Amino acid sequence: MFTAINKVPKKFLFLGACLLLVVVYFIFFRPKPATIELTTVKKENLQQIVSASGVITGNNVADLTFQSGGLLSFVNVKVGDQVTQGEVIAELDSRQLALNLQQAENTLKDDQAAVDKVLDDIHLYQYGNGGFSNIGSANETQTQRADRISAQTTRDSASNAVQADQIALGNTVLTSPINGIITAQAPLAGQTVTATDTIAEVTDFSQIVFAADVDESDISKVSLGDQAEVTIDAYGDKIFKGTVTEINPTTKTASNGGTVVTVKIALNDQSIKKISGLNGSANIITESKNNVLAIPQDALGDNSAVILKTANGFEKKIVNTGFQSDTDIEVTSGLKEGEQIVLNPNDNQQILNKTKNPFLRLLGR
Repeated sequence: MFTAINKVPKKFLFLGACLLLVVVYFIFFRPKPATIELTTVKKENLQQIVSASGVITGNNVADLTFQSGGLLSFVNVKVGDQVTQGEVIAELDSRQLALNLQQAENTLKDDQAAVDKVLDDIHLYQYGNGGFSNIGSANETQTQRADRISAQTTRDSASNAVQADQIALGNTVLTSPINGIITAQAPLAGQTVTATDTIAEVTDFSQIVFAADVDESDISKVSLGDQAEVTIDAYGDKIFKGTVTEINPTTKTASNGGTVVTVKIALNDQSIKKISGLNGSANIITESKNNVLAIPQDALGDNSAVILKTANGFEKKIVNTGFQSDTDIEVTSGLKEGEQIVLNPNDNQQILNKTKNPFLRLLGR
């Protein structure tokens, strides 16, 4: 014999389904309560910085070129060689110039002999017409003076030609003007070069230098003696300390089209490999203030107001501020070290106003 089972009323099924939907909503879909991010008031070292990218170089760099073109007879160095001031780097074929100099010297000898002949003739004439006391330019005839001046002028021109050929011959030898390392060397022996071709680059690494390209809008903030922190790509996050030693007195156009000024930063760490052109970046510290009470600038609201967390909730306070860095700002009065305040108070104001916490207290709103 079977016992009849009573059907569950539809209204109870509907209520059960609604209850299930409410439970699912609260578990999976209920919006997370808005959170208020806090920061702690503390002592900081604040810095104003100018950032710039750049490369490693030496204290001095010399691009070596010949005064005139010609056939490159030999190159005496290769990249990486250490050279000293006055050391021969390269030389042009000088055979034709040596011949030119010899011819110029022969011409000078002939012209000097012509001057001597004119003077002898004048002196013999003067001696025959008055003895030794009559010899001298003061007693020359107009014709004699003209002949002497013409001969001497020709002789002087020949002398100038000899000096010019000597200089030209000397210019076929290229020497280093500084002590350093060959960091670039392009043409090879046997090539014809011009006066614009760089034969070699010599870099003086007695002082490692970071050449930073500072945007022209920031250059007025940078001064000689400013301290800097430099990172070099080849050395990861390691920070190298340095000092601004030179501000280039001219601008140049950067690869991105902007106008920059090169600032040289002498680095203190001489363990950096002497490789010209290593890329990096620098933070030049233009101003600083140490051990001051500071907060993030994001915690400062309109009219220098902050929202302070208290035992009873949150309270709006007006603070006085001073020195500021790119991210933080000094608080000269209104807060104490260790207190907590709200970040982005303007953005969080609506959250604070909507909070149902009966202990929340907002003053001045």
